[in-house]
Amino acid sequence: MLKPVIRFRKHILLLYTFILALLLLLPLPQNLHITPLQSLAMHFMLFFGLYVAAELAHLFKGRHYAFRYAVMLAVMLEAIHAFLPYRQFDLIDLSANVAGVLCANFAISFYRSHPLVRLIQGHGRAH
Repeated sequence: MLKPVIRFRKHILLLYTFILALLLLLPLPQNLHITPLQSLAMHFMLFFGLYVAAELAHLFKGRHYAFRYAVMLAVMLEAIHAFLPYRQFDLIDLSANVAGVLCANFAISFYRSHPLVRLIQGHGRAH
């Protein structure tokens, strides 16, 4: 069941990044009414998912490359808003983007260091 996902994990990350860029850079429909809280939740969840996809893709060898990729993309996409006539740069949205990356980083680090996960993977003993 997971074999196709594992086989195409790099493509999934690229597709996710492309869809994320489209969602954040294209104009919003006029009849779409999003509250500020909904906007923040959306930014948070999109970048949480981006970091998880980057970690699962294993594209990045070495320490913190997935983190840097996600934060860099968050900053670049939000900075591009300053140059689009139908969007505006918002520091609060950027903060929500980075918060999503940080929370995903924490969740994955916690998962990897959990004693049961380490026991199952054979990397150590449960304490």
